[in-house]
Amino acid sequence: MLAKEQERARNADRMASEIIDMAENTRDVLFKQGTHFKKMQSTLMEMSRKYPAINNLLVKINMRKRRDTIIIAVLISLCIIILIWYALR
Repeated sequence: MLAKEQERARNADRMASEIIDMAENTRDVLFKQGTHFKKMQSTLMEMSRKYPAINNLLVKINMRKRRDTIIIAVLISLCIIILIWYALR
């Protein structure tokens, strides 16, 4: 009985160690990704400063995204209003 409890304790300890190792590996990967994204962001900022046309293009893309989001929100709202109106008839 004592041997079974010791084996279970060792298994639990081994599993905990594996989970901690996985968490540490995940943390390292996320840190590397964060560093990579920061480098990409600084490169994009540098390019937008050097080439104003790229900055203008990025601004236009963001404006279109925002416009598309607003259009979709209006359409969804209109559909919901029509459904409510139809349900109340």
